[in-house]
Amino acid sequence: MDTIPDLRWTKDSSETLDEFLAQKKPSMIQDDGTKPWIWVQKEEFQAKADEIKNTETLQAGMDIVDAVTEKVKEIEADPAIPVRANKSKGTRSKKDLREEAQAEAASQLKALALSSGDTCGKWLLFRDGSRVDATFAALAKSLVDGPLSRTECRLMKVATCPRFDEEHYQHVICLYYPNVYDKKASEEILRTVAENHGIELSSVKSDLYTILGLDSKHESKMRSTIWQPKELGLDKEGMKKLTEAYWSNVKENAASADDSADGTTSKRKAPAPTEEETNAQEAKVKKAKAKRAKKEFDDDSSSDDNDGKPKEVTKKSAPAPTKKTGVSSSASAKKTKKDESSAEEEEEKVEKKAPASKEVVKLKQKAELSGSETEEE
Repeated sequence: MDTIPDLRWTKDSSETLDEFLAQKKPSMIQDDGTKPWIWVQKEEFQAKADEIKNTETLQAGMDIVDAVTEKVKEIEADPAIPVRANKSKGTRSKKDLREEAQAEAASQLKALALSSGDTCGKWLLFRDGSRVDATFAALAKSLVDGPLSRTECRLMKVATCPRFDEEHYQHVICLYYPNVYDKKASEEILRTVAENHGIELSSVKSDLYTILGLDSKHESKMRSTIWQPKELGLDKEGMKKLTEAYWSNVKENAASADDSADGTTSKRKAPAPTEEETNAQEAKVKKAKAKRAKKEFDDDSSSDDNDGKPKEVTKKSAPAPTKKTGVSSSASAKKTKKDESSAEEEEEKVEKKAPASKEVVKLKQKAELSGSETEEE
C-alpha cells in the first residue's frame, strides 16, 4: 500500500477535501507504525489525548482506576459475599457491591475531568473495509461543510489498515467534541448523524478513559463509555426509524434522478389497486356489458311478430359507393323488376334465419348497391 506522509486535512491544506479523500482512503493505507490514523479537522482543535500524559490529572486518574480495580478483586475473592443477594438476611451480592464501586470510580473520574478541563472525547463507530471509505468520506464532508459542522463536533479520524492482516478487522471512526459530559451536545451529534447520513453511532468515550487504558477488557470491569444511544433518548427502535427514513429518501431521490436522465417524469407510479377495488371494477364492467347486450336484444326484438319473424326494419343510410361516384337518386330509383325480385328473395332468406337487425340492413344495402350498379351498366 502507498506511503502517504500527510494524513491530516485542514482548511489550510493545499488540496481540496475531495482531493484529500480520493487519495487518502483508510482501506488502502496500511499502518507501518507511523500512520495509524487519517484526520479531518473543521477548525483549530486539539484532542486532549496527547496533552494529559504525565500530568497531575493523569496521575490522579490512575490512582482512581487502581483503587477500583483493587476493590473489585477483593469483592470477587471474599467468600463472605454471596453471589446472589438475600433481602431477608439483608446481604448484597457480589454484583451489587462491584457495580457500586465502579459507579463511584466513574463519578470520581468525571469530577476530575471537569475540574481539570480534560473533558474532550469522541463518538465511536465501526466499519469493515468494504464500507469504511464511503462512511469516512460522507462524515468528513458533513463535518467541514454539512450538518455535522453545525454541531459541537470539531475533528474526526479513522483507523488505517493494521500492519498485519486481522480477520474481521473493523476500522474505528472517532468524532471528537469538547465535552463528553455535555448531554445535549452528545445527543445532537448522535441524531444529526442518524438523520442526515443514516448511520448509527456506537458509544461515547472520553480521552481520559482512553489514556487510562479503560476498555471492555480492563480488570476493573468498569464500563468504558460515558454514553450509549439509549441513554440519550434514542433506543434501537428510534434509531431504526431515523436511519430507515434517511435511506428511503435516498432511494426515492435516486429513482427521480434516473427518471430525469431517461427523459421521463419523476412522478410516482400509482399504487396497485386492492383486491376489493379490482373486484368492484370487474363487476362494473360486467354490468355495463350486460346492459348493452340487453339493449341491443330489445332493439331487435321490438320489431318482431309473435312467430319470431322480423318486421320491416328501418333502413339506415347506406355508405357512399366505392366503385363509382356521382350516381343520382333518380338512377337508383329506376330498378328493373328482376333486380327487385332478387332483393326480395335475398330478404326472404334472411327472414327465415331471423338474424340481428343490423345484419338485415347490411344485406338490403348490398342488394340496393348491386342493383344500382347493374342499372348503370
